[in-house]
Amino acid sequence: MTTPHAPDARRPFFRPCADWLMAELALWLPPSWRTDAAPALLAVREEGRMRLRRRDGGGLDKPPRRGSRVVVRPGVKALVRRLSLPVAAAAHLRPIVANQIDHRTPWPADQVWFDAAILGPSEDDRLIDVRVTVVPRAAVESALDAVRALNLTPSALEVEDGEGGWTRLPLDADDPPSSARQAARWLPLLVPLALASALLAPPLWERAALTDALAENGRAAAEVRRLATALEDRKTASDYADRRKAETASATVVLEVLSRLLPDDVWLNEFHLDNGVALLIGQAGDANRLPALLSASPHFADVQFRSAVVREAAGGDRFQLSARVVPNDAP
Repeated sequence: MTTPHAPDARRPFFRPCADWLMAELALWLPPSWRTDAAPALLAVREEGRMRLRRRDGGGLDKPPRRGSRVVVRPGVKALVRRLSLPVAAAAHLRPIVANQIDHRTPWPADQVWFDAAILGPSEDDRLIDVRVTVVPRAAVESALDAVRALNLTPSALEVEDGEGGWTRLPLDADDPPSSARQAARWLPLLVPLALASALLAPPLWERAALTDALAENGRAAAEVRRLATALEDRKTASDYADRRKAETASATVVLEVLSRLLPDDVWLNEFHLDNGVALLIGQAGDANRLPALLSASPHFADVQFRSAVVREAAGGDRFQLSARVVPNDAP
């Protein structure tokens, strides 16, 4: 008697294996080659936790695929600067802006995520206005780690632009997963990767084109260095640039620190920054506590009243307070 063939119980196994293999191989493709080049997932900090949602507002009907790219909103404020750069800088904007971040912000360029957007020509036809948005890496690392812990890939940060919208900060290619996860990913893919490398290795006739491309990259890097040097020489030689840095950029940083230190009942009517000494004139509910409050900060020293505190009949104190700004400290 012939028995009917039982359904092949192994068949459902092959589709998950194929899906897994294709997902693993896709992780090694450049982002621009992937079909998910525009991330559909958004990670938002809510009530101290990172929560996943779809960018179109819909809910997640199933867990995201391992390695899916995610835009992260870490819930931190960004520092925004406006720069005037030579018109030629537009061709190599990011490396030149990275050079300026070292001079115009409290952080080195390799310790921040940033984006640069050209606003248009400056009043001087030889210059362009550029808006630079900067976020310290330390401030968002916990949010990125939370996304990576879900086996997802952070592709960009989004921070509020102060005008009701969002500014996207691309994450560098040097933001790799941990070495342990990277090794675990490599082990099951050694054979497919070796076969793919053998099939996709460029033939000898393509090597000349590759050499030309490398030479072009070298010329572009030399042009970036030349523009950065010219811009640095311009800043050093120009009294206007020095004064702008001292009176505008530094004053902005000091005011940002003061906004975090001073209580809500303190109002500043005047603020001056001259030769590294900040002068504060304003009103406070209790001005006598301000010297101790500022002296406890590493950003200020020699805090003292410049005149007697005047108690107003309606309540509150009028004060004039000076403090020396401690240099080389990021707020």
